[in-house]
Amino acid sequence: MRRRRLLAVTALSALGGCLRLTDADETGTETADDSETTGPTDDDASDDTTTSDSPGVLSVDSTWLWSDRPSTTAMGEDVLYVGTGSDVTALDPESGDERWTATTDSSVREVAPTDDGVVAVGAASDGDEDTGVVSTVGDGEVRERTEVDRPLRSVTVGNEAVLAGVYGTSSDREGPILFAFDREGLEGRWDASQFSEDSVDGITIADGTVFVGYANHFATYSLDDGSEGTSTDWGISGRPLVEDGVAYLTAHEGLRVLDVASGIEEWNFENRRLHTAPTLADGTLYVGGFDGLYAVEADGSNGRKLVDTGEETYVTTPPEFHAGYVWILTVENRLLAVEPTHEEVLFETELDGEGKWLASSDDVLYVEHDRGVEAFTVETP
Repeated sequence: MRRRRLLAVTALSALGGCLRLTDADETGTETADDSETTGPTDDDASDDTTTSDSPGVLSVDSTWLWSDRPSTTAMGEDVLYVGTGSDVTALDPESGDERWTATTDSSVREVAPTDDGVVAVGAASDGDEDTGVVSTVGDGEVRERTEVDRPLRSVTVGNEAVLAGVYGTSSDREGPILFAFDREGLEGRWDASQFSEDSVDGITIADGTVFVGYANHFATYSLDDGSEGTSTDWGISGRPLVEDGVAYLTAHEGLRVLDVASGIEEWNFENRRLHTAPTLADGTLYVGGFDGLYAVEADGSNGRKLVDTGEETYVTTPPEFHAGYVWILTVENRLLAVEPTHEEVLFETELDGEGKWLASSDDVLYVEHDRGVEAFTVETP
């Protein structure tokens, strides 16, 4: 076991000023009746965090490093998948050993796990033009492959269908930028040209509906035939989060929450500093921002900033809830763990490069950064 450079603390002051907890300065939550709630005051925060109640030391050890910089990483069932160049590699999550590698003959931009492999999307060069490629990959081989007219970068897999999207805006583009395929055989189901000049930033499938976050819009489609449903002019960051008939969206103006059945906005947390897709854990939504970690309750109350990372230190990926802590990555190569009850940073370490992806399974936290994919064993107090 390789012990990393780390800082484990029992009080935020031990961080020497590199981070600070704040109250909800200039943040609030708007509800349907236009009321606004804010986070705890300084007095409330001091009452919540006491010496006797403070949590103990959190131990984090590096167990392995797969040292090849991926273009994408995803967690499957008892397997990690990484894309590098035109290859997809399956890693053993306990040891980091390679189980197999398959070459797709196209650049791999993103992978989505299935029950027996992955669906990979990317681009292939055909003379002066690039085409989009969708491949099903498993056990070291490409099983099925299909192409579309435009390079692809985002992908989501459901029980019956694969959805893939085009990344990057273009003012003179026409035609579809969202494509649906049958999961078996990759036959084309439908495509969507509703916002042909826009960029697909994230796709979610839930209850027969496709939820798409575009750079400048949000829209829903029928999974069966692609018929259009709800649409807004909210630009969305990352993948829509859909839970129990509610869609949580990180928009340019803040967190927007929609009732899926009616398409009516339930509440919003207005804050232009929000940046990543949201994570829902124990009734609280956590969102990475351009200057820290934010939280708001699932009913729209108590919107607040938990951790201030500084004006130019943004959170790079959606927060990950693991072992009772909220984990974040920052652009300054930092991995941090926040204890949500006392809202304290209990762990901070410098990675060997900027963190790009974060996931967890059992007692292990997985991080993609500039040197590769690294696994950390987490021991709680």
